[in-house]
Formats: sequence, structure tokens, C-alpha cells
Amino acid sequence: MLDVRCSTFISFFSLIRPAVLLAGGRALMKLQGMTNE
Repeated sequence: MLDVRCSTFISFFSLIRPAVLLAGGRALMKLQGMTNE
């Protein structure tokens, strides 16, 4: 049971990681833009 849950979490994480990175990158660019201006 633990193995199934773990593999499900890993696949879910690998699916959601690009979206998290994209959102994080956009937030970072927004912060940099604010500090630059």
C-alpha cells in the first residue's frame, strides 16, 4: 500500500513540478521588475 501511495505521489509531483517552476519563475521576474523600477 505504501509503495502505491509513494509512486502515485512521485508521478503527481513530476506532473505538477513544471507548473510550480513556471509560477515561481513568473513571481521571481515580477519581484525583480519591481525592485528594478
